[in-house]
Amino acid sequence: MSRDLFAFAEAEAVFVGATRYRGPGRWLALAPRWRAMTAQMRRLPGYRAHRVYYTRPFVLGTIGAFATRDDLLRFARTGEHRALMEWVTDGTRNATGGYIRLFEAVDSPFDPPVELPADLEETT
Repeated sequence: MSRDLFAFAEAEAVFVGATRYRGPGRWLALAPRWRAMTAQMRRLPGYRAHRVYYTRPFVLGTIGAFATRDDLLRFARTGEHRALMEWVTDGTRNATGGYIRLFEAVDSPFDPPVELPADLEETT
């Protein structure tokens, strides 16, 4: 678990999204598509980590982390992701709403370099 948290911290691009499904039957139909998509996502260069969350009623969301924005967009254009999105957006048969947000870490010229106190520095 802690390794995944560091993977999120090391990512420069993160997406947060959620979909409100029609019900638990749609989750069952989603499962094989979801497994195929996440397997493909994990194999891509730049993939760092992802987490799934749930809210009522029938909302599943994903937070995904990638090394760069280009890596994230490469995933978004994959065949498995595209097929899943087509399935989700097939009218209101499978889902009735959703959203996605993309976030990107940017360096600021106003951020001073960070130096760790001596007692927090790694020793070898």
